[in-house]
Amino acid sequence: MNSTPTHQYKNQEYSFLFELKEVKVYLTLDSNNRVYRVYYDVQNELVTTFESLSKFILDKNLDELLMDLSHQYVSEASNIEASDNLKLHYSLLVLKQALKKYRGDIVGLSNLDANQIICRCSKLDNVGLDKLFKEHKGHLSQIQKASNLSLICGSCLDLVKNKMKFLTQKHEHFEGKTFQEWRALLESSLEDFTNFSPAEFENSEIKITKCEMPQISLQIKNCRESLNHNLAMKSLMNYLSSELKVAIELEITLNSSSSNLNH
Repeated sequence: MNSTPTHQYKNQEYSFLFELKEVKVYLTLDSNNRVYRVYYDVQNELVTTFESLSKFILDKNLDELLMDLSHQYVSEASNIEASDNLKLHYSLLVLKQALKKYRGDIVGLSNLDANQIICRCSKLDNVGLDKLFKEHKGHLSQIQKASNLSLICGSCLDLVKNKMKFLTQKHEHFEGKTFQEWRALLESSLEDFTNFSPAEFENSEIKITKCEMPQISLQIKNCRESLNHNLAMKSLMNYLSSELKVAIELEITLNSSSSNLNH
């Protein structure tokens, strides 16, 4: 007598945080490790993305999903609009984390020193962050892409910002470039600045006194009396932010031509 094979089902519930709000994912897989049901409890702005992704992963094998569940693959395979990259990326990340937890890939933090942990969700400590920082020359988005640093629950954001500032000064790397490379780019940008600067900058000389990114200090010599600090700051801040394409902290010192004559 032929017996109909029976499937055993395993249910699991996982909780994550998105913008400090709880996101719950409920997974049911059969004995062949295929996704049988997906339920989710998310905030309104994530509903559409989770609905599309949940349909996409149904009846697919767990191991195949963990290999194929990437931004580009999902966008092409299920026609998900990727206009809001943050929500799509986060939704994918949550589903991957849930599937990995189900399979047992995500282990505890027992091998890490509790005093050295930076991001519990990505199991990244001071040593790991230092290594990634040097590897990517302080480029935060590349570090996050490689490790998911601060992208899961966001509770380590303030700590990560402080650590990034410390490592920037320690290794003299910032957003993918060394301080020397930033200084060379800054010098080149300032040479072109005279072509776009207001008349008040005419015949003035701009000297770099400090370039420890994101901190930049400039000294403007031989400038006109009509060039006040507010105009100089606004003009250079707008120009350099556009040229360097990063947020900077700018400090300016003015030395007018008349003050130089008095000394």
